[in-house]
Amino acid sequence: MLVSIFLSALAVGCIYSLIAIGFSLIYRASGILDFSQGEMTMLGALLGWSLVSRASFPYLAAMAGVMVLVGVLSVLKQRIAYQPIRTRSNSPVLIIISSIGLLMILNQTAVLLWGAEPLQYPAQIAEGGRRLGGVWFPMQTLWIIGIAAVLMLVFHLVFHRTQFGRMMRAVADDPLMSRLVGINVNHSVGVTFLVAGALAAAAGALYAPIYYASYEIGIIGVKGFAAAILGGYGNIVGAMIGGIILGQVEAFGSTYISSAYRDVLAYTLLILVLLLRPQGILGERRRSDA
Repeated sequence: MLVSIFLSALAVGCIYSLIAIGFSLIYRASGILDFSQGEMTMLGALLGWSLVSRASFPYLAAMAGVMVLVGVLSVLKQRIAYQPIRTRSNSPVLIIISSIGLLMILNQTAVLLWGAEPLQYPAQIAEGGRRLGGVWFPMQTLWIIGIAAVLMLVFHLVFHRTQFGRMMRAVADDPLMSRLVGINVNHSVGVTFLVAGALAAAAGALYAPIYYASYEIGIIGVKGFAAAILGGYGNIVGAMIGGIILGQVEAFGSTYISSAYRDVLAYTLLILVLLLRPQGILGERRRSDA
């Protein structure tokens, strides 16, 4: 039973991690708290449903498609809603308000296009399972963990082992110096939004077959944001770890305490971490000059 709970929680935690990486990546590259990131997850779920159910795409092809579509939409979001504000005033408050407004626009547009009723994917990602040592391993859970792990590994390798990844990290660490050495900062930030949107879309396409596709799925963005803070906001590895920890706390808390306290336990953990270690698990403590 413990192994089954752990695997199920790991699958959900990996989904949280993908969303959390997007939050942290955007913040590192641009300093923006993008609260519309959860709606990118929602669009991934709904667009994936349309491609699988209406266009008869294979599931993996549909996931690749929604990652591209939502990634491009995320870049447009940055160019239209955020970049003009940063150019004129660079006010964090105005950017946050813009992101909340964009969240509402995307949410209500989804209701108009797909309706308010939950939509069920026509089939599971992978049916059946395997029994090893008396423990049942559902194939759908294993597929989710495998796909999410591959996406995070590929992202990690690109971010840390390629010239392009080094440019992205340089912009995230010091935009002004990056400009001075000839890096196109606006282009790099745009690509960051592309990657963050694609990862969020993948999270939505992984999450929806377990539960459902709906305009309400965007609320999962709150869990991704919590995971990013838990791991250390702006820390990519911390975002991965934070999502997995959050998934485990929710699952084991629901099993051994009560499912009614699932969210309470998750956010209680978040508050405790912020009280005891405000920078998060892997975040760096900032020293005050005062």
